[in-house]
Amino acid sequence: MSSSKTLSIKAAAALLVVITIPAKADYTQPAPPADAQPAQLNPVTVTGARVQYRATDASSGALGHLPLIDTPYSLIVLSRDLLDNQQAATYGDYLKNDPSATVGNVPVGFASLRGFSIGTDGYLYDGLPGNVGLSDGRYQISNLDRVEILKGPSAFLYGLGAASSVGGSMNFIPKRQGDVPVRSASATYTGRALFGINADIGDRFGADRQFGFRVNVGYKDGEQAVRDADWTHKSASLSFDWRAAPGVTSTTIIEYANNQFPQLQPFFVVAAGVAVPKPPKATRNIAQSWDDFETEARTLYQRVDWELNKDWSVTAQLLDGEDHRPATKNARFGSISDSNGDAALFGSISGSTNRQTSGQVLLHGKFDTAFIRHQLTFGLSGSEAKSRFNGDGFLGVYPTNLYNPVDAPEPDTVPITVGLAQKSDASGVLLSDILSIGSQWSLLLGARYSSLEVRNYDTATDDLLPPVNKVHKTAPTAALIYKPVDYASLYANYAQGLEQGGVAPMGTSNGNQVLAPIETEQFEIGGKLELARITLTAAIFDIKRPFEYVDTSDPNVPNGTFVQKGEQEHRGFELGASGAATEDLSLVAGVMLLDPTTKDTGDAGTEGKRPVGVSRLVSNLFADYRVRPLPGLFVNGGVYHVGKQFLDGANTQTVKSSTRFDLGIRYETRLASHRTAFLLGVENIADKNYWANAQSGLLTLAEPRTIKATLRYDY
Repeated sequence: MSSSKTLSIKAAAALLVVITIPAKADYTQPAPPADAQPAQLNPVTVTGARVQYRATDASSGALGHLPLIDTPYSLIVLSRDLLDNQQAATYGDYLKNDPSATVGNVPVGFASLRGFSIGTDGYLYDGLPGNVGLSDGRYQISNLDRVEILKGPSAFLYGLGAASSVGGSMNFIPKRQGDVPVRSASATYTGRALFGINADIGDRFGADRQFGFRVNVGYKDGEQAVRDADWTHKSASLSFDWRAAPGVTSTTIIEYANNQFPQLQPFFVVAAGVAVPKPPKATRNIAQSWDDFETEARTLYQRVDWELNKDWSVTAQLLDGEDHRPATKNARFGSISDSNGDAALFGSISGSTNRQTSGQVLLHGKFDTAFIRHQLTFGLSGSEAKSRFNGDGFLGVYPTNLYNPVDAPEPDTVPITVGLAQKSDASGVLLSDILSIGSQWSLLLGARYSSLEVRNYDTATDDLLPPVNKVHKTAPTAALIYKPVDYASLYANYAQGLEQGGVAPMGTSNGNQVLAPIETEQFEIGGKLELARITLTAAIFDIKRPFEYVDTSDPNVPNGTFVQKGEQEHRGFELGASGAATEDLSLVAGVMLLDPTTKDTGDAGTEGKRPVGVSRLVSNLFADYRVRPLPGLFVNGGVYHVGKQFLDGANTQTVKSSTRFDLGIRYETRLASHRTAFLLGVENIADKNYWANAQSGLLTLAEPRTIKATLRYDY
């Protein structure tokens, strides 16, 4: 481990201990830290009131908490109300509200932003990497207060990891207890027979109510909309905070989640030269009856906020997370050989364990020099990650058909070795300043020096596999903000990113090899307008990244070699709207137009082509309407469109565009003087069969028509 990273984590740990010392002094009721996460006050909502589904501020990584109007980046916030009223259960359920995001229908992380895959370090927990369970598409979201989605390179704001993303990152903000007690319980029904319960309880106690707790527990079990595709989910989280002294708050969060998916729908590649077949009926299960998949995640998080005075504050954070996948028999991956749907599933026994520890210390300060107002940030960050999985465990090949699945007898168990696969260490030092001249002009200047070292190992022997990838890079960022009026801003930004190279697909000549780290960059201009009831946003961006693909130009290498060659450029335009269009109509809407292309690849088959799994057009509209003649009644609907994609780099295999329609109804009332809500929704109401995604050259099947119902009772 590098000395700078060791120093960074030790500094964070020391601050977590030292900061709480003032609590032994004369205690008085403290005020929340100025630069802490936005307070969660559990506001009382009047039954039947319109919900706006818009936020006005967000956590902006290293810059701290900022109003969205003053943030020179494209950033959207998905509120707790939106997640609840859409009955969201997976990250596909809420990422549909951002047109820059596309998601594959599997519990492992197939998601992208602005056409670029999100690496595991692109899933952040309160601004830190390390909650490795977040990349699980079925991560529990009942314990979240909101989800913040930042578009573009995030190396400056959030630091560098072994699997970050140039397209952007998602920041999951956990629930914390405010000043109002919380007592909420819900029962849910989904699909064919998937039943669930959840409880959310929180309160404050102590002589001055200086202690607070928030508990979320959930359980669901049963059959989803796909026949025989069961889901068993168990989760629990505890948040405990201590307002230790005026301006000092310590927060500890413990989380646990377990998900099991027997007969999970597989994903497929399509043989070269074969057209993408029509999708099968989505309710039909293609998986083998013995297929099983399980994930177990646990997280420990500590945060301390210390407001030194009205202008200066310190935040220290530590996060330790582990995601474990027990060794199970599965056949989740397959290959389609012809347009008649003939395919082969590849069976194996696979297991893995991923663990990551990360920490950071941030100092925020405000001061004036002459006519310039400064908002200064200085920080140290560090992380270490370790992955273990098995490279053996092959069970066999099982012929099947998309339209008439064949179930093979369960194979015998074979011994496997879950060995060390990869270690990575990252550290960083950052410095930034927002210089404000008057009330209209602001200039952000910042840089983060990052160091990353990645080692790969032979999983059978734990022997180090050369080369060791080392990179040291200063990622600068600059942005200019102009506010002609208080409720409008125009901005331009430039940012550089750094991320670990891709992993060569299995079957290629260099299968499982991790390529060298790569540098990325983005230019973006945009605008934000916060009207009385609705927020409008727009952005134009240009992102460049070295192109990675399977080079099949050498006839002596039948399956090709995974290489970095040329450039992948995504130019795009985004529009967004969230809030209330009228007194009774709230909406969340957006559209992304993208011009993705490759150049200088040296391969006629990929030169000038569209990258695999990237659409030119993605759009979304969710509308929630209050029916005034019937107090408490709301109706809602959603339309979600994903444009055509290509499954191969030569753009010969086409995945057709798709449009999904959802409908829902919600009735809010009071039972025994307690707020109660009844929700009923139907997703994919037309029961359309379609391929949801072609990201990374893998076909995933969309969900069939799915009925969801929820009873929520606040007591």
